[in-house]
Amino acid sequence: MKEGFKILLIQIKAWLWALAANLWEDCLKDYLHEQLKGLISQVIQELTQFKNSEKYTEMRDKLIEKLFEKIQLPLLLKPFRSLIKNILVNSLEKEITTAYIGELVMERLKEIDGKFSVTNPESEISRINSLKAGEEIVVSPEVFNLFVASMKFYGITEGAFMPLMGNLIDLWNVGGKDPHVPSAEQIEKEKSLIESSEFSYYFELNRIRMIEPGIKINLGAIVKGYAADECVRILRKYGVKKAVVNLGGNVYVVGKKDSGEKWTLGIKDPKNPDSADPYLYFKTEEASVVTSGNYERYFEQDGKRYHHIIDYGTGFPSDNGVDSVTVVCRSSEYADALSTSFFVMGKEKA
Repeated sequence: MKEGFKILLIQIKAWLWALAANLWEDCLKDYLHEQLKGLISQVIQELTQFKNSEKYTEMRDKLIEKLFEKIQLPLLLKPFRSLIKNILVNSLEKEITTAYIGELVMERLKEIDGKFSVTNPESEISRINSLKAGEEIVVSPEVFNLFVASMKFYGITEGAFMPLMGNLIDLWNVGGKDPHVPSAEQIEKEKSLIESSEFSYYFELNRIRMIEPGIKINLGAIVKGYAADECVRILRKYGVKKAVVNLGGNVYVVGKKDSGEKWTLGIKDPKNPDSADPYLYFKTEEASVVTSGNYERYFEQDGKRYHHIIDYGTGFPSDNGVDSVTVVCRSSEYADALSTSFFVMGKEKA
């Protein structure tokens, strides 16, 4: 009994020492940040650019020495100078690594946007859309693979997922400067143009050939999910164990919270999207959560609301009684494509 009590006391003492050490370190960090204020963020910004450089460690140590020259250590703390320096180094390393990973993620998102944007005339998608009869283009493996994946979803969903109706999307222009309801003649004209177009693609060469123009590729219903997957890939590459990637409607949760609990996510009430109270909550981990709804991008004409998710079968925004669809799975690319598809398919078919 006494032996067990001694062990318990030793464990409690060790825990208290660990707690005290953590509190001491946190207090020192706060003190250093207060002393240096904006200087630390400048150092982080400067070092982030050289994270993979051979001179990184040398530059870091020099900059930290300069920082230390500006710190006014109280007499009580001067004996702990080397300890404080180590704490500063560790703190900076974590922040620099975080900032560096953030820079990589932002660069990757810009790169993806530069390839898939339909509003950028220099993007690969825009170059495909500008092909004339008989012309062909070799695209990057990234663009080609996502295009092929989109065509597979088109087949699997029997046309509910339609990556070739960029002209119809432009016709409605939901979210643009002048959204309006097109005439039935305009819609039929665009649909027939798509149906009469003909193109081919060659897997071994990443090559797309336009035989008969008419299509306009728009991968907006899948590319954001692909981008979220790429963000997560970078985070995992650099050892990030827990994170939340939020690209607006596309959320990916990595790992669990610091407490060890799963992440709690909320889904908006499509009938009251401005409410602070979600329609429902649920817990998940290591998953992508993508929602497609009719309440984010829309316009109203003659008392009727028209949203941005076009049903290629009708040429109009999907109108089957579904207001919102949420898909949860490991792949954000899949979740993105499927949430749009299920929204168009409706409750029975989905």
